[in-house]
Amino acid sequence: MKLPLISLSIFSLFVIGAVVTNPNQKQFEQFIAEKGSQNITEEICKSNSKSMGILENFASKACTLISDTSVELIARFVAQNTTRHNYFIFSIYELNANIYHSKTLGLFNNFIILDDGTK
Repeated sequence: MKLPLISLSIFSLFVIGAVVTNPNQKQFEQFIAEKGSQNITEEICKSNSKSMGILENFASKACTLISDTSVELIARFVAQNTTRHNYFIFSIYELNANIYHSKTLGLFNNFIILDDGTK
């Protein structure tokens, strides 16, 4: 008799925890914006030159500034192109742009990218 009660209690705590920590739209926008800014920094701004001249140093600093200021622009883009499917214990976020589509799972204040591809 105690085993079903314990199991039900644990399951109830799991469901309540999932509902309380289901991330919202703003958290998703911030997640994607930070990920995009990080990608800009890692992929575009990195310099392969060992000795930086004045021009390379300027370009590197300008690129870093652009990646830092891009967070707000990316968040706006995501807000305009994302549909949230709320299932109370988790959410599915679909980002649909003309040439890009992705699906992301939001669960326990974390995000897992399920599908990251182009149309």
